Amino acid sequence: MFTNNRLKPYYRIIICISILTFSFCTSPTSPSTPINYIQGNTYFCGDLKMQLTLPTNWLITKDTVDNGSSYLLVGHKISSGANFNLLAGLYNATSNMNVMLDSAKIEIGSQFPGAITVTSQTVTIHNHIFGEYVVNVTMNGNALTMKQVYIFNNSNLIVFTFGDLNSNYPNSVLDFNTMENSIQFN
Repeated sequence: MFTNNRLKPYYRIIICISILTFSFCTSPTSPSTPINYIQGNTYFCGDLKMQLTLPTNWLITKDTVDNGSSYLLVGHKISSGANFNLLAGLYNATSNMNVMLDSAKIEIGSQFPGAITVTSQTVTIHNHIFGEYVVNVTMNGNALTMKQVYIFNNSNLIVFTFGDLNSNYPNSVLDFNTMENSIQFN
């Protein structure tokens, strides 16, 4: 159950942004049988050979597999409007992170006229290059900050989106950074 009804409509919008950003990739490759599960606060995705650990004050609220080729994981912070979603799939996408970040900027800008880029950079975590794109947007009169993280692992593209009100973002992003740093590939 969502604990902050004021932000509840934005969960769907942020998920849609991730899906739209993800959709510029080419069509999925042949699906395989996923083996994913949650143990404690850690999410394991067998097909993607990935795991992600959430801080204890976060809950996973949705875990969906679509035709064995794409995954959607949604969660939120207890007692806050902060939320995240992870959209991943077996896609043939450009593996050039700068091209990916430029595409994200164009896609998000088309969805949110007036969006302001805060940062667009690459970082290395656990020997993987992550593209990070942080943007300020206005949605239904509310100022939000969203951070999208793009990760290539083999032929997989993983898009991880985090969002919160601008005023809450500096505190909530600490949890998100903890989640981002917990991502491991086997």
